[in-house]
Amino acid sequence: MQDKDGEAYKMPDENQAPPASEQNPAGIVKADAQTPVSAELINNERNKMEFERSFKSGASWFFWIAGLSLINSIIILSKGKISFIFGLGITQILDALGQHFGGVGAIITMVLNLIVIGVFIVIGILCHKRYFWAFWVGMVLYGIDGLIFLLGMDILSIVFHAFALISIYWGLQSLKKLEELEARTKDTQQEAPVVTNS
Repeated sequence: MQDKDGEAYKMPDENQAPPASEQNPAGIVKADAQTPVSAELINNERNKMEFERSFKSGASWFFWIAGLSLINSIIILSKGKISFIFGLGITQILDALGQHFGGVGAIITMVLNLIVIGVFIVIGILCHKRYFWAFWVGMVLYGIDGLIFLLGMDILSIVFHAFALISIYWGLQSLKKLEELEARTKDTQQEAPVVTNS
């Protein structure tokens, strides 16, 4: 076939790929839509989310303990008849002393309660910041507090103290697994070759 100047004109081949400069003038490497995503990567991300959720759940127990103990103290000092079994035993003893002495004694015991409750709030914050020792300190303190109910043979409070301690411990184990997984993932990313388009 000829063009208007009489020169041979070649029809473009539909199967022929365009020049590289036209395919990707910016030199950007484009991912193939059909490339499968690593199953290991997906599994790692899923495990990360699960471990993080579990460890934060365990750490949050200290907030629940502190909050319910504060509510217990307010109820007792208001001469209420109910209390939460997840609360601290030491604050209940202080509340009883405050009721007994009244006046200034009640104020002093409330201040002491706030100090104890504040300690558990700080422990919860440190646990969320991934301090392993904070988990252990919190569990030891809460375990010692549970002995108060053991002396009084308050079985229900003992059982729930044990349940809370187990939940906190599982949170600690999940944090260990999370940090191990993050370390392995970081090492894998550092060892992976970098592909560039020259």
